Amino acid sequence: MFGLPDARFRPGADAAVFPSTRKSPIGNSARATPRVYLRNIETGQSEIVGNFPGMSFAPRFSPDGQRVIMSLQQGGNSNLFVMDLRSKSTTRLTDTPAIDTSPS
Repeated sequence: MFGLPDARFRPGADAAVFPSTRKSPIGNSARATPRVYLRNIETGQSEIVGNFPGMSFAPRFSPDGQRVIMSLQQGGNSNLFVMDLRSKSTTRLTDTPAIDTSPS
């Protein structure tokens, strides 16, 4: 749907999260960095979920649709984080040398 094969829909289907490598306004890099986006299904408007250094990918909604769980790669290590969509607060869920790339 919407040309987003990796989109994950919020319960109620009013929004979707998806990874994309389109050019991001974050940083000065000339190449695109993978980011997680949130798209409002009704308006078609998309926004970056969080302003994180490094790559963000593999997003999933929490069962209540209020949080997004995703992988963030920083400093060569990938860990899982959860972001509350209202407050934009982020909590690290894993902190291991393992590559944590799939929240579900």
